[in-house]
Amino acid sequence: MRLNDVRRWNHQTWTQLYEAALFEMDKVKLCALIWNAQLAILGRELEIRTLAGTGRQETAALKKALGVLRDLGCLAGLQSPMERTIEFTRATIQREGTKQERARTSRQNRRNI
Repeated sequence: MRLNDVRRWNHQTWTQLYEAALFEMDKVKLCALIWNAQLAILGRELEIRTLAGTGRQETAALKKALGVLRDLGCLAGLQSPMERTIEFTRATIQREGTKQERARTSRQNRRNI
């Protein structure tokens, strides 16, 4: 993935953290940046899900960025804890998204009555 692939969203926090992680040389700082970038990416995925019909290209960029961060973490010896964190966060996001969808449907149903 090239940096130009994410420049379109450089106003988003996730791209700034992603780019910072790519160029960090200190392993401790790198771990923190990867962690924060992954959380920002997962948070942005949740935001996009709540905006119907938007973000298809950004979603693809988010997935690619997560893959790059995963590889970077693996090279730095950080893979296992990060994988579990991503899986846990995605599961949490899906549960929250389901709850939000139910609440939105409920509100719409009440308005239609």
